[in-house]
Amino acid sequence: MTTILIILSSATFLIIFISNLEIFLVRNSVEYLREVNPQFDKSAPVVSIIVPALNEEKEIAAALQSLLGQDYPNLEIIVINDRSTDRTGEILDELDRNHSILQVIHKTELPDGWLGKNHALYLGSTQARGQYLLFTDADVVMAPTTISKAVQFMLDHNLDHLAAAPEMRATNWKIDLMIGTFIYYFNLITKPWRAQNPKSRYSVGIGAFNLLKAETYKAIGTHRAIALRPDDDIMLGRLVKSRGHRQGVVFGKRQIRIQWYASVRDMIDGLMKNSATFVNYSLAWALLSCLALFFLFVFPFAAIFVTPAPARWLYLATAIAITLIYLFVTGEYHLTRWYALLIPFSTCILIYIILKATIRTHLNQGIYWRGTFYPLDKIKRFKV
Repeated sequence: MTTILIILSSATFLIIFISNLEIFLVRNSVEYLREVNPQFDKSAPVVSIIVPALNEEKEIAAALQSLLGQDYPNLEIIVINDRSTDRTGEILDELDRNHSILQVIHKTELPDGWLGKNHALYLGSTQARGQYLLFTDADVVMAPTTISKAVQFMLDHNLDHLAAAPEMRATNWKIDLMIGTFIYYFNLITKPWRAQNPKSRYSVGIGAFNLLKAETYKAIGTHRAIALRPDDDIMLGRLVKSRGHRQGVVFGKRQIRIQWYASVRDMIDGLMKNSATFVNYSLAWALLSCLALFFLFVFPFAAIFVTPAPARWLYLATAIAITLIYLFVTGEYHLTRWYALLIPFSTCILIYIILKATIRTHLNQGIYWRGTFYPLDKIKRFKV
């Protein structure tokens, strides 16, 4: 038994040490959008910002005001009111009357074979005249220089696609805790520094800020290629990379901001939409992924108290490595430092979300999202 524990604890430590060492060594190669110095005049390429909105009356006005306040000289904003039943449409019409660069499209029906948001984004793209298309969400607030800096970054680095990770804010400590955990896993799993390497298979797509050349968007098949993918933002980035186009990633702190869920329940409901896609709707992969999360990020913290030496010391070293890298990647976000010790707890929440989402998807043979049901057999046809 002692030998088995030593083997398991050694393997756990090596996996965590190697993966976390990569984060420590190369994460800083990802640049910050705020550090870009743009220089544009009226000859700047046209950027079309495309925003889908379904029942967004609480956030849409602030988000659009931030877009209308951009200092970029050649901009159009296209908002698709996607079957909203609240005051979203009224708010959009009022803003539309006062701003010539804003175009509002009211969509009352969803064509067969489309996820609502994906069709809204595609519909917006058909009305866009820009050489660049920015796909963003209706709750994203941007600093006035965001678009200018992003376009300048793309030009400077000769990119076809730029994904920007937003600054996430919370209304309570529980969501703050999950934000820290999300940032840690985002770095660990997506490895954004590798996405910038044309030779790497890693890719990044971010719903809050996906900026593409219009010609690249058409070349990858537009949103038609991912019409029923709930993780459309991630898949858009994967399409760009898999088709050989140049991708870049930046951190958008102080430039791009979202309010990340009002409660833990809202967060669980929101993350469930993509969780089943993370394991490709496979119960076996869901179970294996959750076991990996448990034995790598939960068990080491408990094993410190229940295993004998030398396994105990290896698990302690593993827990310390996780804690230190968590503090490293979240340091600039001013999160409470002791959240690092709660990674086992927040990881258990993620495990619960993945299992619940996968099981529910199979029981329902599809997913419900914002009042619409999407059959599993149709969703699974869209693979990238």
